[in-house]
Amino acid sequence: MSRKLVLIVVGGVLLSCVAALALLALVGYADPVFQWAQRRQAMMAVRGGPEIVLEVDADAVQRRAYDLLRRDVVSRLRGARVSFTTRVTGAGIEISAQPDDRQTAMAELRGHFGDTADIKLADDGTVRIGFTAAGLSERVGEAAERSRDVIERRLADLGMKVLVTVQPRESGARLVVQMARTDDPKQLIAFATKPGELGFRLIDVSMAPQNALASPPSNAEVLYGRPESGKEPYLVDKRVIVSGLDLTDAQPGYDQRTNEPIVSFRFNIAGARKFAQATTENVGRPFAIVVDGEVLSAPVIREPITGGSGQISGNFTAQSASALAAVLRHGELPARLKVIEERPAKGQ
Repeated sequence: MSRKLVLIVVGGVLLSCVAALALLALVGYADPVFQWAQRRQAMMAVRGGPEIVLEVDADAVQRRAYDLLRRDVVSRLRGARVSFTTRVTGAGIEISAQPDDRQTAMAELRGHFGDTADIKLADDGTVRIGFTAAGLSERVGEAAERSRDVIERRLADLGMKVLVTVQPRESGARLVVQMARTDDPKQLIAFATKPGELGFRLIDVSMAPQNALASPPSNAEVLYGRPESGKEPYLVDKRVIVSGLDLTDAQPGYDQRTNEPIVSFRFNIAGARKFAQATTENVGRPFAIVVDGEVLSAPVIREPITGGSGQISGNFTAQSASALAAVLRHGELPARLKVIEERPAKGQ
């Protein structure tokens, strides 16, 4: 059998297949090849190992989709100078407007969404917009695919070999997580299913948290600290100053003064600007770093924080700091996941 030398011409220069692949890798064209190779390695590592079956919370995906839809609707109608009010229901968004504004609203929304949404004028005069069953199913599938990518990146950072497969279903989707025999299933479940929702929020100092348990202010809520810190209650503003979407990086490390494990983070340009403004306007006031509804830390703003970076401390171990950094670095899960089955390794 004859051997063929594959050559690629770039700018008039002939490259061998090895050099060509290196060039393609640099410009990004070989990414699918390397992704395939990585998944192939993962398949070999997890063969015969335990499996975890996770179910996507389709209702949560729907609620989130409608929340994003409402924001889009509000933006479009404000741009069209329509006077209106909106509310989210289980079936979509209801828009109330004066008769002269209804037709304008309908035309604006149909022009923007086209066939991707179902837009109707109800008998009571409200404009109703929602996703079709196929549209919602598509969003659940997209959330499952993105969740698979987040889980694989999180666990790879922690040195865990996994292979995640999406299984579409008529009413939702499932993820099958295959792991190596040496990995700890309980640890994997904890990291894989953690939502990773991050928010920097101001502390409400108008009353003691204990006094707000029965009736908190409308713009605040009582949240609790980590069990390691005694689950201290905090009265926290509902408004999120900066979220996980504003992070560009998060890394575990150690505080130079105390040598305690911490998580350092860095904001993008927009996040740094928002955080600088908030801390400039609230010097002397505490703010909460909240992950999945739990207050990790609540430092007092001593001076404006304008550098676009900071750190999270709070009785971490080196392992928990690494785990939190991995979760924050790769972002929030697009879907909430529930364990519905644990399958032991083959032969056990």
